[in-house]
Amino acid sequence: MRILIAEDDVKAAGLLVEGLKAEGYAVDLARDGEEAMWLAETHPYDVMVFDVMMPAKDGFTVVRHCGGRTSRASHLPYGPRRSGGSHSGA
Repeated sequence: MRILIAEDDVKAAGLLVEGLKAEGYAVDLARDGEEAMWLAETHPYDVMVFDVMMPAKDGFTVVRHCGGRTSRASHLPYGPRRSGGSHSGA
């Protein structure tokens, strides 16, 4: 399985990539939305994980751009959680 991770935070990106590679996945890393769009258009991915707050283009923009072009892949936008481990709404 090939996975695209789009994350501009160096520490978070490193943890994601290392963890997924340790589990045997092929992982590519994009540092911003522009690079993520280029990679998504040039490589076949099974799963794409996008930070919603990236430079150049945010994760939602990348998902909208890639949606029609990469129909075989699952898209997963994610964002930062508030410190303290709790979240509101649910």
